[in-house]
Amino acid sequence: MRNLIIAIIFIVAYSCTKDYDLQLKSNLSKLVVEGTVTNQNGPYLIRLTKSKTNFDPFYDSIYDTTYSYNYDGAKPVIDAKVYITDINTSFTDTLIKCPIGKLWYYKDPNTNKEYSHYYAADTSILMGYYKTTKLKGMAGHTYSLTVEWQNNEYHAVSYMAPVPPLDSVQLKSNLSKLVVEGTVTNQNGPYLIRLTKSKTNFDPFYDSIYDTTYSYNYDGAKPVIDAKVYITDINTSFTDTLIKCPIGKLWYYKDPNTNKEYSHYYAADTSILMGYYKTTKLKGMAGHTYSLTVEWQNNEYHAVSYMAPVPPLDSVQFKFTFGAFGKFDYNIPLIYFKEPQNERNYYLFITQGNSSVWPYSILSDEYLKDYVNGLDVCKGISPDYWMTAYPHSNRDGSMDDYFIEMHSLTKEAYDYYKALIQQFKTDGGGYSPSPSSPPTNLDNGALGYFRASAVNRVDFKEEVPNQDGKITYFPSVIGN
Repeated sequence: MRNLIIAIIFIVAYSCTKDYDLQLKSNLSKLVVEGTVTNQNGPYLIRLTKSKTNFDPFYDSIYDTTYSYNYDGAKPVIDAKVYITDINTSFTDTLIKCPIGKLWYYKDPNTNKEYSHYYAADTSILMGYYKTTKLKGMAGHTYSLTVEWQNNEYHAVSYMAPVPPLDSVQLKSNLSKLVVEGTVTNQNGPYLIRLTKSKTNFDPFYDSIYDTTYSYNYDGAKPVIDAKVYITDINTSFTDTLIKCPIGKLWYYKDPNTNKEYSHYYAADTSILMGYYKTTKLKGMAGHTYSLTVEWQNNEYHAVSYMAPVPPLDSVQFKFTFGAFGKFDYNIPLIYFKEPQNERNYYLFITQGNSSVWPYSILSDEYLKDYVNGLDVCKGISPDYWMTAYPHSNRDGSMDDYFIEMHSLTKEAYDYYKALIQQFKTDGGGYSPSPSSPPTNLDNGALGYFRASAVNRVDFKEEVPNQDGKITYFPSVIGN
């Protein structure tokens, strides 16, 4: 029996050591071409690099003395011949290799004369750039590119379409639109509506110093302080007339011992009006529908939003995580709750975040099970990919005061926030769409969104984790 067991173990171990020779096509590196000809003064640059194959590491430049590598890790092609031909005039320019650097362009506003110069940072570093020597681009002409490399020829043709001069573009500077931002919740009020005007004709950020009619916020938005604003609870037919309020901040807190809610609006400076309007009597309730009416400059703007219920949170658990080298340690918040079935629900999560992160995350229940067992939804959005809205962890594993809010959303509100978050990923480059205004539930050409949301909020005071590196909060400190 002992010999049989040894034989079986030997067979299993031997079967796991069989070698497989995967034939990777490492020789199929392709030529990558980037370049542009314009009607500005040259030189015009063409960059040639090779696509990576066989999982080339980013840092393989340190082992390759044939080429110098750019910071983007691209392997340059420096042994090609490059030609650009103006098909209309039959003139062909033979491009020459040029070092890494930058092309500067300037047009003198007094003489209308154009200047351009290529500044080389290091003449010993070749990055696959080739520059023209005599070609002058002209609108309405067609240009062909020819690259000869490794016994192959590559060709491309492009037409330079004319464009109108900027001084002939008539900008509609008088079409400033009303921008509305506001939310009604089931927390205690007051609820705030902010009205501002969209910028037009490239208004400078600092134009507030020339405008004595309004005071400007740090975000540069021009407030609307001469409107009339009304919110109506359609279920009860009660209408609240909002009043103007100064710049400040709405503080909210729920006492975990008495379960009593507190809210107060702190005014930083009563002389500064930033376009905020606040309710005086309205109390939001889940399951109700609310309408907003704004009267401004002989126009009326309307929006309607339903306050969907939000499920209660069973608990929130923080999982301690070590930060990458040179970064903070942090706690990942994980939420637990029962997800209502047989209906489509949408949620918005807001965290305390930090000044460099937009601390909003959205969630659709399309793929959620009936019980959400530890879901991380609070990463937030930031232009810096490595920054998150997670709370930082102190040296002893504790974290500073923090909160999480879970808001119910309608499908329309979900689409609105989805579009806003998408703007962080959209730069208008060649491989992404141009930024555009998000959808709105306002009529008459207004921008923004009026939202009604039921809210569950959890407030965290500084805590030290247990031996498992976890901090858990249960329903006794969770608001409804």
